Amino acid sequence: MDNPAQAGNTNASPEILLSIVEQVLSRSNDFAGSIGTTIQGKTPGVESIGHANDLCNAITQLTSNSKGLSKLFTEEDMEGILTSTKSSAGAVKEFFNQMQSSQLASTPAAGQTTAIARLNAKVHIALEDLTSKVESVRPAIRNNLEQDFANALEREMAAAADAIGSATLRLASIKERVPNSSPEDLQVHGSILDTAMAITHAVGNLISCATASQNEIVAQGRGSSTKEAFYKKNNRWMDGLISAAKAVAIATGHLVECADGVITGTRRMEELIVAGNEVSASVAQLVAASKVKALLGSPAQARLEAAAKAVSVAIRMLVSAVEKAKQQKDEFAATNWISDHKFSGVHDFKRQEMEQQVRILTIQNELEQARRNLAGMRKSGYHLAGSEYQPL
Repeated sequence: MDNPAQAGNTNASPEILLSIVEQVLSRSNDFAGSIGTTIQGKTPGVESIGHANDLCNAITQLTSNSKGLSKLFTEEDMEGILTSTKSSAGAVKEFFNQMQSSQLASTPAAGQTTAIARLNAKVHIALEDLTSKVESVRPAIRNNLEQDFANALEREMAAAADAIGSATLRLASIKERVPNSSPEDLQVHGSILDTAMAITHAVGNLISCATASQNEIVAQGRGSSTKEAFYKKNNRWMDGLISAAKAVAIATGHLVECADGVITGTRRMEELIVAGNEVSASVAQLVAASKVKALLGSPAQARLEAAAKAVSVAIRMLVSAVEKAKQQKDEFAATNWISDHKFSGVHDFKRQEMEQQVRILTIQNELEQARRNLAGMRKSGYHLAGSEYQPL
């Protein structure tokens, strides 16, 4: 948490972080309960080990996602969030330390249950403080959805599916109107469109799997309560899924726009690579948000994660195709540049060599400035329109 070289999960969002807080709370309760029944001799210690692993994984996800929020908020806002995150991790660490056999042995049997409850409560208090810190700086994304909990998530998932379907149809229409070009360009354009189409198909399957996973979680978790009651109780999890689903739809739409632009010559190939990376990041968000409430060994969650891997494979294919095409064009341009430049002598050669070195330094400085601009945009942009802007 203190190492500036560790950026954490750079795809993090406040909504997913808050849903992970809920997961840590649940895992802490499970661990406390299993320790209690183990020391009473009612359950084997191996169950406590399993719950300890679950809690450890959850708090690790919490720290990584909390650190990753730095791209969205100011240092002042992040200071409180990071402090609360470290307090939460410290409370979990203390819980683990105090539950070791050597520590429990020094506590009277009558006081062990009280000690477990006290340590679990410390974890809850730290997490509630973290929740308060995050809620105070994030924009509301649900707006008026509170009146329609039961249908809000289904509506957002359906909207994402429709957006992916539209993107796929647009790619198909682009393929039919590829402009007349050289055989080399036609081959490049065909490769880009085929891989982009593979991505949209894979993302469409991903949204379908995410919807199935969400339905399974609701069916298993609601018990005798209504769907409305389940969503109200788990509204932070719902926020995380809504945020992630919107991000996937937006990123995929942007990918198609960039593919169209590359074909028509209005966009650069680098933009298409960035768009592919945005899709990959948003997919990772969706899987992480779903996993928060996923059931152990869930077939639906397994299918979702397999679908996410298929998207990653398709994106790697796209990046590879674009980079190969770009390399060929760059090599051709470099060869032409050398052949077009005539040097009048050694002095002229050295002068032009130094000009190229100056150009390299200038571009490097521009690159660093662009990175600073991007960081500033992300911090301010997140607050522009909470329901519309989704960091990718």
